Amino acid sequence: MQALWQRCFSSAFDAFCLLVRIDRACARVCTYSLHLPAGEECVDPPCIVCSPCAPGFFKSAVGTDPCTACPVNTYREEPRAQELSNCLSCLTRSSTRGAQAQTTWRACVCDDIYYILQRETAEDSCQKCPPGLICHGDSKVESVVENSTWTPDGPIYRLQV
Repeated sequence: MQALWQRCFSSAFDAFCLLVRIDRACARVCTYSLHLPAGEECVDPPCIVCSPCAPGFFKSAVGTDPCTACPVNTYREEPRAQELSNCLSCLTRSSTRGAQAQTTWRACVCDDIYYILQRETAEDSCQKCPPGLICHGDSKVESVVENSTWTPDGPIYRLQV
């Protein structure tokens, strides 16, 4: 693999790293191992090649610290997050159930006393469990009243009368 020291893009150089073309791909090579930019970390010492923070992680400061996991009840789908605020919060009534470094909004599941019928976008919200049902945070519910029939109606359950 031959490395050609050249600019891959017009903004290829910055204070701490530069881009090089290795075969047909561009790689970010750090010129000073003590100054990795925000959103990037060194994964293989002696810290010659920078790597963007993976989805589910962020790094807000310049330095050699590794990327930090997005906290519980948040997620980050894209790499290279540079701030904690780049980790997006789960919607109300949902959580990651204690898990950190989540990489998709689907990691946010409804709390036990709620349910959700449609999980198509990150904005689909959890619904309060209606009286007469036991909810477990997903689309499955249990009827409390014997012989009662509940049917999905859009994003909610309705009692058949």
